[in-house]
Amino acid sequence: MSEQYPELILEILKSIESNQAKQLAIHSEALSIQKQNFELYKQQWERAERINEKSESIMNKGADIQTKAMKAIKIIIVLVILLLAYLVYSIY
Repeated sequence: MSEQYPELILEILKSIESNQAKQLAIHSEALSIQKQNFELYKQQWERAERINEKSESIMNKGADIQTKAMKAIKIIIVLVILLLAYLVYSIY
């Protein structure tokens, strides 16, 4: 019986080594997939940042246009009131 133990132990160790190699391959593949996912996430994050920067720029330009338009409307309203006053004055 004691003669069979070394062979059995050797067989068990080879089986363990084989299973560890399989697990290592699986872990390596999982790590590779995680790296790919991280790179994809990083690219999406950078794209989102660029889109946010563009939208902020557009919003700032819109706010500037709105401010200028409000000033122009105020000036136009004053001119219209003055022209109406002149027209009323001219008629009477």
